[in-house]
Amino acid sequence: MAKANKKTKNRARTERRYQASSAGNWVTFAAGGISAAAMGGGTYAQLLRAADAAPIPAAPWLLAGGALGLAAAIWFGGSASAIRVGDGGIATERGDSLTRMPWYAVTSVALSGDALLAEGKDDKGAAFSLRLSRTKDANAAGRIVAEARMRVPSVVNLGDDTFGYDEQTGDLIQLEPLHLQGKHCSASDTVITFEADARLCPRCERVYHRAHVPEACACGAALNV
Repeated sequence: MAKANKKTKNRARTERRYQASSAGNWVTFAAGGISAAAMGGGTYAQLLRAADAAPIPAAPWLLAGGALGLAAAIWFGGSASAIRVGDGGIATERGDSLTRMPWYAVTSVALSGDALLAEGKDDKGAAFSLRLSRTKDANAAGRIVAEARMRVPSVVNLGDDTFGYDEQTGDLIQLEPLHLQGKHCSASDTVITFEADARLCPRCERVYHRAHVPEACACGAALNV
């Protein structure tokens, strides 16, 4: 049976932090404006119309839909103040909240128009999607492409398209060591009871129980170190 390198789970882990551009937010602003207008119209038609005016059937839908749309616009418009890319995967900052998609959970890195779109699941299993401008977020997008091609090449759908970036850009951040106790083995679903039983893929950070380490990780990295 292959033995994955025990030291990989204790290695120094880093990532780069990039300020996200406001490019593309016009969609969010426009949606917010439309939603606010709909909510205002619904409020007037439902609550402020003249007593003798005929009721407007669509008023409750305008009010509810406008409120939901405005809430979504506020959430997404205030999101992604910064992007992080590194050993821990791809992460977005929303105020004090950090949402992280590990490399093993990335399902697609592709172009969507003139933007880079990375999709998958975050570390809690929820859907994760990040769209970055190829020009205004060039360094963050370029690092995502470079890291993804190295760590999870099978999910990169860019052909020979190149993404240049400056490797020295972005604030360097030291990450805490991974805490593996309680996680499930990617091969057997066995719960990791003791940290010493965990084996970590050095490329995508999938976790395996020492008794179920395959010859190669699902990302393609050899584990018989």
